Amino acid sequence: MPRPVDHKTRLEGWMRDALAIRGDVCGYIVAMAKITAPGQLPQLGWTLVVTMRNPLLGQGDLYIPVTVPGLSLDQPIVSRVVSDTLTKLDAAAAETLRQGMHGSNGAKQPPA
Repeated sequence: MPRPVDHKTRLEGWMRDALAIRGDVCGYIVAMAKITAPGQLPQLGWTLVVTMRNPLLGQGDLYIPVTVPGLSLDQPIVSRVVSDTLTKLDAAAAETLRQGMHGSNGAKQPPA
């Protein structure tokens, strides 16, 4: 007998699959979100957070949260969010490393 869909588990699986190529350098968090746009009724969606190990030892992970409206996301949407976010995190990691090599004190927060 078919079982009900656990949307969070499905999203986590797609996030894990999309990040697998990066090994344990990256991680993810999936959380339900309430999205409120000005002049509209609140709706439910998901916050997909992609994390990346900071290139500077002893510093916290770099991360970017992306809020996506809708309860039933599909795999292409999740893959696109992960791909776009990894591009931004790679740039943030490179900038963090550059600043660290030039004596800056700490990592810059990644762009949103």
